[in-house]
Amino acid sequence: MTNMWSSSKEVTSHSRDSVIELLREAKLACNRSLFEEIAISNDTPDEHSSKRMKDLTTKMSLRRSWTTILANAASLTPFMTNNEHDLISKYAAIYLLGYLNPHSTGCNFFMLRSTTLQNGLLDAFIDLDLEERLEDTSHSFDANEIGQANVCTDLPRETALKAFLQFGLAALWRERDAANNTDVLHLVAMAIAPQLDTSIIGNIVASWEESQVSAWIKASRLMGCLFAHSFQVRYGLRTLMIKLVLENLLLPITNSPNQMLAGAVPHLLASLHTFSNHAARNARDAHVAHQAMVRIATQTGQEFIVREVFYHILSQTIEDKNNCSCINSEKSFCPHAARGGLLRHCILSFNGSRHHADKTFMEQAIAALSASLEELLLLWQGESEEIPLNNSACLLSSLLCASESFFYFLLDHDSAMQFLEMIIQLLHHSERRVRIAASSLLALAFSYHIAEDKFMTILFESLKAAIELKISQGDTKIQEFNSIVSVAARKSACFASSFLSFVIESRQTKENWSSADKNNDNQIALFASRLIASSALPNGRVAMAKVKAIITLFEAESEKGNILAARHLLTALLSTRYAYIIHHADNEVQNLALRFVSNDSDPWGAYQLARHAMCTGNFSVAKEIYANILQHTSTEKSFLWIGLLLKIAEAETSLNEDGAKGIPHATTCLQAALSYTESIPSQSSYSMMFQIEFLRLRLDFLDLSAVTRLVCQETRLFSTVPKDSNRVGLHLINNIKCWGALASRFFSLYRRHGLFLCTQSRTTLRTMHSICRRIGGISIKLLGEPSFTKTKDYADIDKPKGDEMHPMLRLQKEIENLDLLTKDKFVEPAVSATVLSELMEGLHRAPIPFPKGFIHPVKIPSTKLRISIDPSLKHNAMPQDEIKSLGVSANDSIIVYPGADIIIYAAGSVPDSVMKRAHSTFSRLLLWIKIKCISAPHKKNYEGEGTGQITKDQQEISDNCLYRLHKLEIPASQSNKFTAHMELPTIKSVGIYKIDFKLGCRDIACGEWELPVLDTSNTIVVQVTED
Repeated sequence: MTNMWSSSKEVTSHSRDSVIELLREAKLACNRSLFEEIAISNDTPDEHSSKRMKDLTTKMSLRRSWTTILANAASLTPFMTNNEHDLISKYAAIYLLGYLNPHSTGCNFFMLRSTTLQNGLLDAFIDLDLEERLEDTSHSFDANEIGQANVCTDLPRETALKAFLQFGLAALWRERDAANNTDVLHLVAMAIAPQLDTSIIGNIVASWEESQVSAWIKASRLMGCLFAHSFQVRYGLRTLMIKLVLENLLLPITNSPNQMLAGAVPHLLASLHTFSNHAARNARDAHVAHQAMVRIATQTGQEFIVREVFYHILSQTIEDKNNCSCINSEKSFCPHAARGGLLRHCILSFNGSRHHADKTFMEQAIAALSASLEELLLLWQGESEEIPLNNSACLLSSLLCASESFFYFLLDHDSAMQFLEMIIQLLHHSERRVRIAASSLLALAFSYHIAEDKFMTILFESLKAAIELKISQGDTKIQEFNSIVSVAARKSACFASSFLSFVIESRQTKENWSSADKNNDNQIALFASRLIASSALPNGRVAMAKVKAIITLFEAESEKGNILAARHLLTALLSTRYAYIIHHADNEVQNLALRFVSNDSDPWGAYQLARHAMCTGNFSVAKEIYANILQHTSTEKSFLWIGLLLKIAEAETSLNEDGAKGIPHATTCLQAALSYTESIPSQSSYSMMFQIEFLRLRLDFLDLSAVTRLVCQETRLFSTVPKDSNRVGLHLINNIKCWGALASRFFSLYRRHGLFLCTQSRTTLRTMHSICRRIGGISIKLLGEPSFTKTKDYADIDKPKGDEMHPMLRLQKEIENLDLLTKDKFVEPAVSATVLSELMEGLHRAPIPFPKGFIHPVKIPSTKLRISIDPSLKHNAMPQDEIKSLGVSANDSIIVYPGADIIIYAAGSVPDSVMKRAHSTFSRLLLWIKIKCISAPHKKNYEGEGTGQITKDQQEISDNCLYRLHKLEIPASQSNKFTAHMELPTIKSVGIYKIDFKLGCRDIACGEWELPVLDTSNTIVVQVTED
């Protein structure tokens, strides 16, 4: 550990020396001519440059190219101060201008060069303003019209420039947010579009122009100058620059009209707009420019900038009357769909999360989209001819895709429902992509908003018409309605019942729902069975009311040999387990399932059915299936996997059938399952941490249940109220605390793994959290004295509701609603203890919510996070001997006086694999901090007020102290890196503190999750002293 700390300090010290040496080298490189640079960049200088520099070959071999210097600077940015970062950015602008205009470096400034170059002249050359530099260096070349192909034919120069952009400038942008010096951004904008169309920025810059903001005045002069026409840039290099801006540029967050917000940003937006509208040679290149515009706008965090870009893309989507190629091939690039995706990305990235959305932007954007959709609906209904009919389906699907994102943030119930009245009509559109988009939008909307009866009626009638249309057309292969049916059935029992009746009766009685051709009939049966399963799974009680009719259909399909349709109907039947609480030994559905599996020769189908049985509480069915499959396993890994699932099913079956008497056998089975699970990682590359932790929590749940029952038995035996002064009272207090701690552990598991789990798995963990919390609360009400309610371990926990339809929660609610818990009069302790004991018995006999994520192991990728003291903060580090005595592994240390400001530099990356495997879209990163006092001279110094202080009652500041890194967008591109400077809470008490950091994110639904970080130390040590 000591070596690790010493190595860390040595690296930091060496890096600062490297920064100083790098800046000196970068400064001298500014005086290099382009021909020298080309010779250094390319291993073999080209003919022309080698003739001019024959005598300099030996000297050049000792120097590094501009590309190498910038790449090295990128790796050292964490150790640079802001001024040093600005300086290296200015050097990068000088290098880039050297490529764009070869006479801007070296030989053009021959009057500044002499046999012995004076430092003062070089400083004067570097300090030149960008406008002055352009005026002095742009007289040697003719104007280069945008898009001209016959320029930059010097292959070595173009090769060196590409390398400079891809490996030098891109690396500098990627490793840290853009510097305050914006010269390089202006040059890139000028290279992309020499002559600008500024229509997109008119409203953006109006206030700055009126108030004469200096940054905008300077930018406007650069935008209007003709120097960019002399830049030697071909079309291919322009598109490369646009891609680099899209993939690598990270803008700092600022609200003041500085050189970045009022200077570089409008210049970049105008150049990208000009390129996409006037210079792009194909729709794909124009789309990349639009992507870069959206990325820049959302990174600024300014509503007026995002609004203008959003309106611009929306207007282009509506006004584009060209027929897209996707009419003939759905796999080809569709500009309408691409712009719809950009509108969606713009909404999601700017708003971030549900309760942090910008209301002004939301109201204006949804009004604009609603107006556009109304126009397209009139076209579909034959009342408008303004848009070519061929494009209407593309436009509708793209606008529906964009509109869907509103319902993550739209909190106004009335406006949401008004918008949905229009969308429901599109469920029976003739184009499949429109139906899919409308169904997806409605499913999301009803998930977040209350489904009123009138809308359920309208939705039901529209779905009936759409399904009848598909049946009449023979289109039964694509299941575009499953999502909306599932959501509506969960929201409304009336809808679920009506829809189930409609599908079952149609399949049994209507002629067009059957066919004489066996293949067609099987397809229709499969279509109907999937619809039945979609409406039955979310609402087991409704399915229970229709169980006889579903069984009839199931037996009919089984006799016909339509195995796929029978399996879907069986899944609907298995969902009825949640309709009742206590297990029934003679259950018709379970007997049907076991008979079906015994006749099914497909082991994979049987395994899928067993997984579904686990998640619907049919553990006895799963037990029999896994027992059969286990006999056919051929590898050690499959034996361990099926074996652990069998042990879990056996344990839960024992509890459901025997109640508390089954706890000993269930505990033995779960311990065996845990042992199997811990052995699997050596046989597989999948992470099993979630499975291991869930099994441990389940075992602790059973242990606490047994203790609770013992407390109840002792209370009934003595027939007295437990008091904190006797043994039973002490056991009860500890038991309540343990239930609170177990609830916290379930919530911690939810926060650490929930981002990569499906919705059902998240609901399961929230339900278990709620169950544990409610048990603690009921125990206090039934057995505890008033003083017991002060137990903070139970009372201070967050309270997610979970699935309120689950049998275990329904049982707890029934107990909570008893008069026994609400009356003020005295109740016999023996009666209260009996009620609590019966509750625990019922919880054991009810099926536990089982997460799908347990049965679907995933490879969870790791993010990277590095924490250090900000380089610009001059500070002293703690002595290494003292660090050694504390036994702490830390990235950095600092000595400060009480109340001093501490600024840290956080940097890291979020790989693409994290973005792809996350079940929720997120664009905001969070940083949790935990401050712990590890050494203090006197106990009195722990006391005090304010964030960051250690009190007598609590030695740690809980990680409820939440600090945002930035309003940072994580791009869905190759460079998902982030950097941030942030100020820590001040510490006013003398002592030595360890500060740990955790990286997290906030998704669009406002859920906050921890991100797995690669195993590195993210800790700093702070010594607060008055000396």
